[in-house]
Amino acid sequence: MTRIAKEATEMKGNRTKVTTPADREIRIERIFNASRGRVWKAHTDPTLLAQWWGRGNKLVIEVLQLERGGHWRFVEHTDDGGAHGFEGRYAEVTPQERIAFTFEWDGMPGMSRW
Repeated sequence: MTRIAKEATEMKGNRTKVTTPADREIRIERIFNASRGRVWKAHTDPTLLAQWWGRGNKLVIEVLQLERGGHWRFVEHTDDGGAHGFEGRYAEVTPQERIAFTFEWDGMPGMSRW
């Protein structure tokens, strides 16, 4: 079991499933106590997305092209003036069903598909 999967499994009451189907792939599935529409909106509405994504810092949604092949880009701004950008492309967008995307930190090449 990977460290990530072990940590997710050990969290009490966690309804998160983490698997590693391939060498460079991590799949995270989570059940939320919310309607499908509400969860979809939290992942697709830039205002809501900026409220929960990240580590508690201000998040700016620079690009959000929610379609297959569409580009997304977010920048996290820290209290000490730092900025951490990351972006990717949408591999799959099936409304209220599934979102799959790549992820890459600025300056750290090598995409991973989510």
